[in-house]
Amino acid sequence: MTETETKSAKHPRSIYDLEGEFIRLLEMAHQGFDPETGEYLNEDEIDRAFAELEGDLDDKIAGCGFVIMRLKKEAAMVDEEAKRLRDKKARMDKGRERLEERVRDLMILVADPGAGKSVKKPWISVTIAKPSKNKVQLLNAKLIPSEFMTVPQAPDPKPIMAEIKKALKAKIEVPGAELVQGRRTLTIT
Repeated sequence: MTETETKSAKHPRSIYDLEGEFIRLLEMAHQGFDPETGEYLNEDEIDRAFAELEGDLDDKIAGCGFVIMRLKKEAAMVDEEAKRLRDKKARMDKGRERLEERVRDLMILVADPGAGKSVKKPWISVTIAKPSKNKVQLLNAKLIPSEFMTVPQAPDPKPIMAEIKKALKAKIEVPGAELVQGRRTLTIT
């Protein structure tokens, strides 16, 4: 029994082992002798060794092909599941946003104007804050005068919101902007 036969009898050869043996056989066929034993090989011995190795190699390649095919299918299933979960998350986020808006509107309805409101239970606390300070809402950024714009470092100048807010509070008209009531935040803990 040769060393290769002894190895394969103990445990199956890996595709890497088979590749190494295939390369060694190719070298032996090219040289005409086995460098490990120093024996000269005839064509029948080389052909028989190649046939045995090719059978094992074909089985390993087919097995690897099966694993590759299975992994591709599993990856496709994971992609489908990931898409399903992303879609589910988007639906949940949309539902949560609608519910938050309803709770916010309801709490604003029952709260004193300009005041906050809290609902506290042992298991949850829901609070609607007082209206935030005024904030600037840009109606048309192209109408904002240049003194309210940053010096362009990027292709387009940007409005300086703090300066616009200061001017609007001082009752200075800023074309393209107005002062609006800030949105009330809803906190759930």
